Parts: sequence; C-alpha cells; structure tokens
Amino acid sequence: MKNLKPQHNKQIMADAQTARAAYSKRYVLRTEIVSMNVINYQISESYQVIEPNLHDSNLLSVEHDKNDTLIKFRSTSGELIQAVASNVNKLVINDFREGNIVLDVTIERMVKIPDYGLDKLFVLSKVKCEKQDAYIRTVKDKIESGEMMLVTINPSYGCNGMIYCENISFYKV
Repeated sequence: MKNLKPQHNKQIMADAQTARAAYSKRYVLRTEIVSMNVINYQISESYQVIEPNLHDSNLLSVEHDKNDTLIKFRSTSGELIQAVASNVNKLVINDFREGNIVLDVTIERMVKIPDYGLDKLFVLSKVKCEKQDAYIRTVKDKIESGEMMLVTINPSYGCNGMIYCENISFYKV
C-alpha cells in the first residue's frame, strides 16, 4: 500500500466527515427512532386512534424531511410519543400554536373518502377542471385500495393537519 501525502489524507478525512454529516442529516428521522419502543396502533370504528391514546395530548413539533414526517406528542400521562409518517405525498399543518391540544387523530385507509374530506389537503380551484378531478379521483382510489392513507389531526385547541402518506408508525420514547 502506498503512503499518501499528509495533505491528501486530511482532504480524504474532511470528505468522509462531510459525507457522514450529510448522510446523518438526510436520515435523521430514521435514525432517531431506532432506540424507541414501537406502539402497535389501534383505531376505533370511527377511525380514531385509540392506542396510543392521543386525546388531550400536546402536539409539540412537526418535522418534514424529504418523504418522511415526524410528529411529537406529549400524552396526558407525560410520555413522549412520536409518529413517523413515511412516503408522504402531501402534508398540510395549520394554526400551530403554543400549547396545541389534540382532540383526536384519525387514520383512514381502505375506506370511501368524500370530496369534502380532502378539502383541507388540497387548495381546490373554484373552476372545476379535468386535471383536478382526475387527481382527486386518483388520491381517493389509492386510499380506498389501501395503497395510501389519510391521517387527520383534529384539535381541541391549536394545530390541525392532514397527511396523505403510505404508512404511519408510533413510537414511545
């Protein structure tokens, strides 16, 4: 093996550190959840998440990185719960305030979604057009087939939101 000049070694080390930093920044959502306990979520007949119990929890933060979204909740018992939505195609979060209180979170997959159920998710034109109708039909078909899901955060106070994604997982920190 041939010896490299010290200056060349420094450049290789700097390049490796830059690559590691870029990698860890890009995949921070995935690496953060490694040390957490997975919660197998359960939903009621009305699609409300009942496990983990997010009613009256505080929504602390929302982070979106490329295709993944990390949402942090503090339950009424004080536990930190994180939800990770993967392959997010559309994310809308409104009225984020200090002290956001969650009424409920719903997960809809393999169900019929009415047009008004998507009104928060898309800013629809007043003038109907074929492209818009076709896109909404595609979204509804993917939810009805189970390929995608619609996650809705309903507030008692503060933040409300909708996430059109492939999957969501919950973790206890």
